Amino acid sequence: MEVKCIQGPDTLAPATHCPVLKWNGYTYWAFSYVDNRISIGIVAYNSAGEVVAQWEKPGSRYVYAIPVDVMTKTVTFAGQSGAKITVKWSELLLQEVKPKQLSTGGEPLPAKRASADKV
Repeated sequence: MEVKCIQGPDTLAPATHCPVLKWNGYTYWAFSYVDNRISIGIVAYNSAGEVVAQWEKPGSRYVYAIPVDVMTKTVTFAGQSGAKITVKWSELLLQEVKPKQLSTGGEPLPAKRASADKV
């Protein structure tokens, strides 16, 4: 897997910063697969930068935004051609969580995260 994010839904132009989800002390990155499958690999890192969990979610790739919906308790990974993957908070839950702890972390991070295991 590799970090590969785009500027918006209708372009393949690479983004200089990738969106991440920061929640309950973890940072969640949306990786793309090097074999070009239409899936994202969501990888959770702890504060020491260690991988603590990983999920494959089919339906999109090359994420450009990660909006959070407090009302429905979901996170959406928006990618290429407007394709979206919506995930319930409970699917990403690693510890007991209070909803106010969920955010997109403010400013996106640079698109330079080290690759997870190559897939």
